[in-house]
Amino acid sequence: MQSALNQFQISIRRVRDLIAIHNSIKAQSTPALDISDMWIITFMK
Repeated sequence: MQSALNQFQISIRRVRDLIAIHNSIKAQSTPALDISDMWIITFMK
């Protein structure tokens, strides 16, 4: 049980890292929506 919980926490940490990287790249790029943003918006509808 403990190892499953550890795996879950590790995966959450990875997702947070990816989001942070994505946000920092987005902050450095132009304000225009890039393809990944448009895909995310379409996917969430």
